[in-house]
Amino acid sequence: MILYKYILCPISQKVFFLLNHFNISTQVIYINNNNDFKNIKEIIGISPLPVLVEDNIYLKGPLISDYINMKYKDYQKTMEERFLENLLDGGFYYEVYKNIVYEKTFKYLESSNITPNTMNIHQGMKYLKKYLIFFEEYLQKNKINNFFYFKISLFFHLMCLDYCGDINWNQYEEIKKFYIRMKYNTFIREILKERINNLSPPVYYEMINF
Repeated sequence: MILYKYILCPISQKVFFLLNHFNISTQVIYINNNNDFKNIKEIIGISPLPVLVEDNIYLKGPLISDYINMKYKDYQKTMEERFLENLLDGGFYYEVYKNIVYEKTFKYLESSNITPNTMNIHQGMKYLKKYLIFFEEYLQKNKINNFFYFKISLFFHLMCLDYCGDINWNQYEEIKKFYIRMKYNTFIREILKERINNLSPPVYYEMINF
């Protein structure tokens, strides 16, 4: 099994975490610069990341976690958890991640001649505020101890934004508490050590308590 992943792709990191959590042996290929991205397109003909290859089956994006769950774990998601996970890997991904993190980092992998679209970033920040208010209120009112997939989805979306310094943690107390709790996971702390070329995260990025 081979996983092609980008460090600042929340779905890549969720899949990477799941494979480790379920002790599934995997070769991980990091896509970290423009040449890596060109190579993966030439090798497998698929550009969106992550991509998982197993027995000549090519899977990409959010479908990978469903495939892993179906084949290796059979964890039963409630309708509410499925809704929250889809909200993150659907609406949040396209309205926030694609407009902010993608513009600032991943877009460069596709072409070194492309510059960030500031209008997209501005729009993404507006969406980000709305989503964070929603999740802040949700975490205040609901227990999510059993929402395994939602928790890791939310964490890695927050992590990618945090790498770019795009979250004002002082405004979202419950989200910050959640983010800190997740950082105690040993494998997550290893993921937090990963870096992309030519862009360093804020100094507090790896700290558990900040």
